[in-house]
Amino acid sequence: MKKNENQYGYGMVVDDHPLVAHGITEFLTRHPMLSHAMNVQSTAAVWQTIADQSEPAIILVDYWIGDESTSEFIQELRRRCPQIRVLGISGDARRQEITEALQRCGAHGFYGKNESAQRLFQAVQVLLSGAEWFTPEKAPTPRAVPRDIPVSARNLGLTERQGQTLSLVLEGKSNKQIAQELGLSEHTIKEYVSAIFIRLGVSNRTQLIQAMHGRSVQ
Repeated sequence: MKKNENQYGYGMVVDDHPLVAHGITEFLTRHPMLSHAMNVQSTAAVWQTIADQSEPAIILVDYWIGDESTSEFIQELRRRCPQIRVLGISGDARRQEITEALQRCGAHGFYGKNESAQRLFQAVQVLLSGAEWFTPEKAPTPRAVPRDIPVSARNLGLTERQGQTLSLVLEGKSNKQIAQELGLSEHTIKEYVSAIFIRLGVSNRTQLIQAMHGRSVQ
């Protein structure tokens, strides 16, 4: 693509699902406000790329990389590279919770992977123009908000500590954040999370959130 004065620089996609990362990268490559786009599959690779090349104009980062949220990475990115625009992306059904978590850690917007390509185009354009993008694709029709059904850790076959850990995982907190809140080691929290996965028959946090949809741990 020929460079022009309306381009802000290049875009970067951070997603550990290669097919998704490739598709979004191809889409960004055609965005008129970007010179080109690339993708990496880990947050560590972001720092290496910035060191080897230059800062991108915008980074699209999946809220979940493996079993960890990228909230701490986004906070560090905003601290070290304040000029980079950050768009959180996710296929997680709990849009409101993810949006609030992204706003707390300093991201400039959120795009749901189930939204249209046109919405992604608009989100990138808005962020590069200096504004934020947290508006849902369609405003929900006002209605009573259903309450989650409370379940105890014991009913789920979990210990009290595992139940506390599960509750915090459902809030989108990382193992490190949970360890700090419960006053335990990060290693212990990792063991709790693994035990929760086994007990509830899931293999990652996204599946866990889906399995617990409509339920809250008491």
